[in-house]
Parts: sequence; structure tokens; C-alpha cells
Amino acid sequence: MDEIQLRPYHCGISVSDLDSAVEWFDRVLGFKLDRKEDLSALGFQIAFVRNGDFSVELFQHEHSQPASPERAIPDEDVRTQGNKHICFLVPDLDAMVLHFEANDVPVVMGPLEVANLYVAFIHGPDDVLIEFAEQR
Repeated sequence: MDEIQLRPYHCGISVSDLDSAVEWFDRVLGFKLDRKEDLSALGFQIAFVRNGDFSVELFQHEHSQPASPERAIPDEDVRTQGNKHICFLVPDLDAMVLHFEANDVPVVMGPLEVANLYVAFIHGPDDVLIEFAEQR
């Protein structure tokens, strides 16, 4: 294989309430429900929500367990191995922060300059960290 070509397709997020998470992604980030699947034989339900070419796969497992408390704190979470967060590139971070405020979504870190980016973090459903970055 001479050249490996990749492009993001989706990320998966485990949630405690699938319908609530679908509504949150629609209201706060403009993701529309693409499809739902009943996989109760495997112990869970899934929903794909889409914004443009990118999807988020939401899982609700019948024996869902909350994440450890440090996963909700950006500076603490980076100390734990594994996936950390999803990051969306936005054209105007300050406008996005105003959108969050209008939708009662607190910014948990930022806005601040990090590695030539202007970034902010929010909590999604079940305190999942989501980062937003503006290139400057």
C-alpha cells in the first residue's frame, strides 16, 4: 500500500439516555438523527447523528456505567490513558461560546490559546468532553 488515505467517519460515545443525547446533539451542535438501531440482543441501542460528512454514534447500554470523575475535568483527564475527547474546528470560537451560553451549556475550560489554536471545552451528555478550536 503506497499511500494510506483516511478521513474521519464517526466517533462513538456511550451515554446513559439515548433519546436525551440525540436531542442534545441536535439542539446544541446541529447534528440530525440519521438512524437508530435496536441491538437489545447485544444489550444496547445505538443512534447515529450527523452534521455534514461527520457522524457521532451514540450507544446506550442496558448496564451503563458512569465515567470516573476525572474524565470530566480537562486537565485531569489527560493523565488517564485512552481516548480523551472529540474536537470540532469552528470558524469563530467566541460566537460558538455565545451559542453555548444561549443553550445553557457551560464552558468548562477556555477560551484560551493552546498550540496555535484558540480552544474551549464543554460537557456533552454524561459529561463527555468536547473541544472546539479556532485556527488563528
